[in-house]
Amino acid sequence: MKNLLTLNLWFGLYPPPMQKSILYFFLVVFALFLLAGIAGKVYSLKSKIEKLYRRAFSKSGDMLITMGLSGLILWIFAYEQIPVLSMRFFYVVWFVCLISWMYFLYKYIFVEIPKLLQAKKEREQENKWLPKPKNK
Repeated sequence: MKNLLTLNLWFGLYPPPMQKSILYFFLVVFALFLLAGIAGKVYSLKSKIEKLYRRAFSKSGDMLITMGLSGLILWIFAYEQIPVLSMRFFYVVWFVCLISWMYFLYKYIFVEIPKLLQAKKEREQENKWLPKPKNK
């Protein structure tokens, strides 16, 4: 635990090798991200749900695929113990990117979609009183 708080672990150009159990834990997590992202993208393409929710599934699939692939690249660097590229600091950067992307996705799903659905509902209420074009 004392080793986690040293700058040499996080910013050292030649970080110590990871324990095998931690290394394989990261492999499983990154692979699950990738598989969940692919499933989200396929669901967004094949589903018959509202367009806004399809877009939300597509955006979450994009996030999971991107973070899964970038995580697998980080995992390869750590597995091969490549200097500079296997710095532990990159995992912190990866995690910050994940959290920020999740924030924007949360904002889209729980703030923007309800606003857009409400505007659509109001537009439909206004349009029901307007005359419809005649079919020829």
